[in-house]
Amino acid sequence: MLAVLAVPAATADTGAASEALANLASQLEVGEYDAVATGAEQLVTRIESLSGRYDPALVEPLQLLGDAHMGRADPEAALTAYDRAKHILRIDEGVQGVGQVELLYREADALAAMGDRAAANDRHEFAYSIEARAHGEDATELIPAAYRLIDWYMHNYKFRPAQVLYQQIIETAKNAYPPNDPRIVAAIRGYAETYRQRRFGSRMPGRGGFSAWPPGHPKDPPWYSKSTFKRGSKALEEVLDLTRAAPTASNVEVAAAMVEYADWQLLHYEYGVAMRHYRRAWALLEANPAHQAEVFEKPNALYLRLPPDPAQVSEPLGAPRDGVVRLALTVSHRGDVLGRKTLRSEPHNIMEFRLRKAAKEARYRPAFEAGDPVPRRDLKLEFKYQYYPGNSDLAR
Repeated sequence: MLAVLAVPAATADTGAASEALANLASQLEVGEYDAVATGAEQLVTRIESLSGRYDPALVEPLQLLGDAHMGRADPEAALTAYDRAKHILRIDEGVQGVGQVELLYREADALAAMGDRAAANDRHEFAYSIEARAHGEDATELIPAAYRLIDWYMHNYKFRPAQVLYQQIIETAKNAYPPNDPRIVAAIRGYAETYRQRRFGSRMPGRGGFSAWPPGHPKDPPWYSKSTFKRGSKALEEVLDLTRAAPTASNVEVAAAMVEYADWQLLHYEYGVAMRHYRRAWALLEANPAHQAEVFEKPNALYLRLPPDPAQVSEPLGAPRDGVVRLALTVSHRGDVLGRKTLRSEPHNIMEFRLRKAAKEARYRPAFEAGDPVPRRDLKLEFKYQYYPGNSDLAR
């Protein structure tokens, strides 16, 4: 939501300006970007003529102008508008003023759209540092800003910086909230997810490629151990313990925490530990057969790193075309893929080999019957993609 800034009396038409801003915000929400850009430019010109180029009342129409440019896929023009609005706020509030935070995030979006992720990261980290200065690193008011920076880090595969912020959130939450508070559990679960994504997540081309570290936190010493399995396992075990101890936790919630923990163990081939927790979760869900079937009736992919879409990693050669590969898999009672049968591959020999390779390396939570893991045949795996005809490097 756009913050509504009061237009000073010097403009002589405060009510009209406020109404114009509200109308532009409504038009922006429905995608009328050209109209918003024109209206915002007219409003900026009017305010400048009445009260000068540094009136704080210019901030909101400039922000709207930048948003309209972003909607029109013109991030460079958007960045110019955001930067001017930020400059006006800094004159009014100072370089560390909190009012500029949302503009910094908008600048980050524009820079990322332009491909300058390093500069975008600088904006994200500076916005966080302003919030930390304003609230203090151990304040609950800083948690939303920390989560916002975590989202950016995770989007760009900066897992260790994200973990540092999660650790800060967990410590703050444990000091501020009652034991077993859902916010504590959510933070620990998110912390565990960073380890899973770092080891087993898929990666899109074009992200990352810059240095990142949360402001105000010392960097890891050279001897720091990044033990993915142990740290992830400990976090998920704590999630399970806190969920069990919560007086209002349902069997479904406890079973979900058990399955998360078991999935992590299975991914690391700790088969015995995984099966014990799966069986306990199965028993907890016996009173809820529909949910039990959703979790255990068929194999669930825990690790399946699909190949990148060819159209995203190759030079455009004409209009892209659609392709599809469909496999039938045999998944063992341990979650391994033992068999792969190609049911469809159109066009032939573009992505079939890559999908078969990905399926071979996949890990699944096995299907269960009567509380025991069982193999499953004919599990369908379909991969739809786009490609450019003539790219011979795609064929095998």
